[in-house]
Amino acid sequence: MLSEGVRGHEIQEWLDKHPEVTRYAILDDDSDMLPEQMPNFFKTTFQNGLIEDIAKKVTEHLNA
Repeated sequence: MLSEGVRGHEIQEWLDKHPEVTRYAILDDDSDMLPEQMPNFFKTTFQNGLIEDIAKKVTEHLNA
């Protein structure tokens, strides 16, 4: 369930319950993330979904 209508809150709730997660990437066509999540956020589009350029950036991010 979304907290206060902001997707970033829902993601943060999940992260708080899983402290073992230290690296993550958020892929979404909506950008209602919390400011501290933005370095981990990769914007997709509803029309195109995950494109090769974004996939490469996510891979680099997770392997950094």
